[in-house]
Amino acid sequence: MAQDNETPAKSGGKTIVGTGLVFLLGFVLAAVLIVSGALEAMFANIGLSDDAPEAFAVSTAALQERIESASDLITTRYFYTDAEVYEDYKTVLGRKVPFTTDRQVFTYSGQVSLGIDVSQIKFAVDDETKTVTIYLPEIQVVANEIDGDSFMVELNEDSVLNDSNVKDFGELTDELKQKQAERVLGNDEFMAEAQANSVRAITELFESSTLVEGYAVVVTFDAPSEDAAFAPADEGQGA
Repeated sequence: MAQDNETPAKSGGKTIVGTGLVFLLGFVLAAVLIVSGALEAMFANIGLSDDAPEAFAVSTAALQERIESASDLITTRYFYTDAEVYEDYKTVLGRKVPFTTDRQVFTYSGQVSLGIDVSQIKFAVDDETKTVTIYLPEIQVVANEIDGDSFMVELNEDSVLNDSNVKDFGELTDELKQKQAERVLGNDEFMAEAQANSVRAITELFESSTLVEGYAVVVTFDAPSEDAAFAPADEGQGA
C-alpha cells in the first residue's frame, strides 16, 4: 500500500489480524447424505442388460442426462465460531500514521459443507471380475455460509484521527468465508473423514440396489488407471 509520492494522510490499510482467540464449536462430522429424487433416478439407469443377463451395462449417456438435474452430495459439515481483529488505519508512504488506527474485535459463526460434484463421478465395469468401480472427484466446498446475525463486536477502539465505519464488516464476509474454507480443506483429519463419509454414502446407495446384484462395488478417490474400461456413452441414449 506504499504511495508513489508524498500525499496527505489518507485511509491506506484495512486488515484482518488473527488473534488466536478462536472458539470452535468443534468438528461436527455429520454424514449428511442429500440424495434427491433426480439422483436416485440417475442410478436407476444402471442395470443388467435384458438381452444378456450375465453382462452388466452402464449407459453413461443416460447417466449424464439424469445427473444434470441432481445436486451436489454433501457428506460432512463443519460448524464454527471464530474471533477476529479488524483494523482500519491511515498510511503515508506505506507506513501507519500514529493515532489513526481503529480496531474492532468481533466474533461470528457459520458452517462449511463439504461434498462431491456428482456430475464428475466416473464408472468402470469389469464383467470378468464382476466389479463396478466408482471413481469419485475430489472433495470440495459445496456450501459456505456465515450467519450475519452472529456478528458481535467485543471491543471497539476508535482513534483520534480516523473515522472508520462499522458497516465495513459486511464487506468482510467473502474474505472470512475464504479463510474458513481454507482452514477446513487444509485439515487432513477432517478431509479424511469427509472422504470416508462420501465413500460410505455412495457404497450404501449402490449396494442397496438389486441393479448391481452379483457385482462387487468399489468406490474410490483414486484416479482411474489407463486401462480402466468405462461404460460406453452410446448405450441407452434417450433413456
